[in-house]
Amino acid sequence: MPQSEEPLVSMHYASKRGAGRALRLAVLVLVPTGMIVAAAVWWRQRPLAEVERRLDEGNAERALEAANAYLAGHPGDGHALSLQARALVELGRWDEASQIFAQIGVQSREEIQAWATALVHRQRWNEAQPLLARLLELNPNNPLALRYVTTCRFQLGQAGAALDSAARLARIRGHEVEGCFLSGVIHRAQGDTHLAVENWAHIEALRPSAEGLPIGPAEFFLIYGEDLLLDSTPRAALIKLRKSQELEKSLAALLLIGKVLSMTGNEAEAAEAWTQALELDTSNQEARNGLAELALSRSDAADALRWLTPIAPSPNVSSTTAYLMERAHTLLGSEDELLHWQRRTAALRDSEKRQAALKRKVRRAL
Repeated sequence: MPQSEEPLVSMHYASKRGAGRALRLAVLVLVPTGMIVAAAVWWRQRPLAEVERRLDEGNAERALEAANAYLAGHPGDGHALSLQARALVELGRWDEASQIFAQIGVQSREEIQAWATALVHRQRWNEAQPLLARLLELNPNNPLALRYVTTCRFQLGQAGAALDSAARLARIRGHEVEGCFLSGVIHRAQGDTHLAVENWAHIEALRPSAEGLPIGPAEFFLIYGEDLLLDSTPRAALIKLRKSQELEKSLAALLLIGKVLSMTGNEAEAAEAWTQALELDTSNQEARNGLAELALSRSDAADALRWLTPIAPSPNVSSTTAYLMERAHTLLGSEDELLHWQRRTAALRDSEKRQAALKRKVRRAL
């Protein structure tokens, strides 16, 4: 008689039931185990979440303390080292941060930005550029990356590229002034004062008080006035220079004010400005030369010598001072003194030409 198939069927279902029980048992074992592992990792990483929170709040000093405490018990932890380095960057400890990033590398946007910041502040322009390029790939309108890449490009002699990134920064809402400022600085460094003035004017239109710039308002209006003077607009320059002087009394502003007033025929006011400059620096050659020039325009050689004599013996005397001494002694008819200062003027002019030529060669070599 054939054997019944029922036992086989029963064994089949029994086998399936056994496999199901084994799977359920595995799940019951593995799931709690995974949860325990995750909980353990979370518990261990809890202090690092606190470090990140403090960094986000801008409390870098406390963040660094917490990171250091964690690393004392878990040396070599990559996440903790990254947070430690980010805190060091926030505290301006560029060298220490850079050494850590060089050891562990960077992955996240925050890490890339922190290392790039450290490298820029250490003036390691070539090393910072690839990191900044990665940041701009992630976000082409990252203001910090645009600011830093502009700085790197300019320092590496890539003026055209620097102007491009500065212009991109100026097109980002809220960063117009920053972009214009960088553009103005680059144009100024290239000797293009007209384009520099255009940027200064745009900044003034956006911020009439010139606050919130990398330089103070007094310095901003000082360079604005200087560039207007170089751009052959002395009257406009005088307005900015006086504004600078109102904000903060400075020798540089007084010297330029005296120069502009003399150029525009306001000799009495020019003399007053240069006299005030001498109150700040009694041996200032530019102020004394200016006052001597005014005296010689009146053919008053004695008054010219009164201003020039205190600086004439200086080893650092300029050819301008020497020539003014020459003119004064011409009016006085002092032949020996005249001959002495003629020779001195010629020698100083030759020396100044050689120095200027040497500086040009050094700039080209760089």
